[in-house]
Amino acid sequence: MKAVRAEPGISVILMAYNEEPLARDALRLTAQALSEIPGEHEIIFVDDGSHDRSHAIAVEAAPLLSVPTRVLRHEENQGSGAAKRTGFAAARGDLVIAIPCDNPLSVPELAAFAGAAQAADIVCGYRPDRPGYSWR
Repeated sequence: MKAVRAEPGISVILMAYNEEPLARDALRLTAQALSEIPGEHEIIFVDDGSHDRSHAIAVEAAPLLSVPTRVLRHEENQGSGAAKRTGFAAARGDLVIAIPCDNPLSVPELAAFAGAAQAADIVCGYRPDRPGYSWR
């Protein structure tokens, strides 16, 4: 029988493809946000075949973070769907959140997702005002 925890554990999957300038900050901000939410959490950094130093940066940063972090790598770029599948297969948390490395979540956003998940099987979110993207 699975032990029930008082607070659900959250697995955040950070998907990266050539995110060298953003990888370290995305990991740091995600760890900071998770460390402020009760429970046992983890970060799974999935490098989807980057040609830059994204993977190396994640490997260097992981042991320094306040939240357990695993770094996984696709040798070749397979797309965000494959990165999500890899992350979901590795996730150990009761709640799993998959986000691109260039879009880390803040504490209020993570808390909102965790709260909404208590009453739903799936929670989806997007940022309609994200600079540089058009949903039209």
